[in-house]
Amino acid sequence: SSSSSSSFSQPQRTESDRRRTATDASRADQKKQSDIREHFPVRTSSRLAQGAKKSYEEVVADMIRKKEEPGMKVIDVPNKGKGVVATKPFAKGDYVCEYSGELIDGKEALEREKKYAEEDSKKGITEPMCYMYFLKHDNKTWCVDATHSGRIGRLINHSKKNCNLHTKLFVVDGLPHLGLVAKEDISVGVELCYDYGERSASALSAHPWLRD
Repeated sequence: SSSSSSSFSQPQRTESDRRRTATDASRADQKKQSDIREHFPVRTSSRLAQGAKKSYEEVVADMIRKKEEPGMKVIDVPNKGKGVVATKPFAKGDYVCEYSGELIDGKEALEREKKYAEEDSKKGITEPMCYMYFLKHDNKTWCVDATHSGRIGRLINHSKKNCNLHTKLFVVDGLPHLGLVAKEDISVGVELCYDYGERSASALSAHPWLRD
C-alpha cells in the first residue's frame, strides 16, 4: 500500500513554474480588483486627503495663537460710536475673531469691577462701559478683561435683535478663549454684532441700547 500511495506524490515544481504560477495569480487578482472597482469605486486617495486636513478646532486654535483676525475693519457708527464691519464674506459657522483680553479668575474679576467703578466715579462717569466677560470652564469662573485690550473684538457692538455673531468657548493649550462665530452668512459691509447677554435691570436702565 505504501508503494501505491507514493505513486500519487506531487511532481517537483521548477523555479520557472513557481514564477509563472505567481504571475498568473497576480493577474487574476488584479482582474478581480478591477471588477470590484467597477461596482464600488475606491476612495482611498480621497480619504487620505481628508485626513491630512486640519479640523475646525485646530484651525481656530492656530488663529487664536497667532492672533489672526482677517476680514474686518473699524468704522464710525451713528449713535454707537465705533463699530466693526466685515470686509470679506463670512459663512454661517465661521470663526470671526476672539474677544480677547486678560484672562483672570472670578475673584480677581470682582475686585477689578469694584476698582473700575471707583475710578469712573472719581472721573464723574455715571454710565461706565464694562469690558469684562465672565464665563465658566472646568467648574471654575473665569473672566476675560478686555478693558485695556487693543484687539478688534472689544469694539464689536451689541444687538439683541439683529445679532449675526454668537460666542463660543474654545480651549487652546488648556486655557479658555472666547471666540465670536458667525451665526448666519454675513456679506461684505455688514456691521458685526452679538448679544452681550446683559439682562440686569440696573444695566438696562444705565444703557437702554442693551434692549435693542
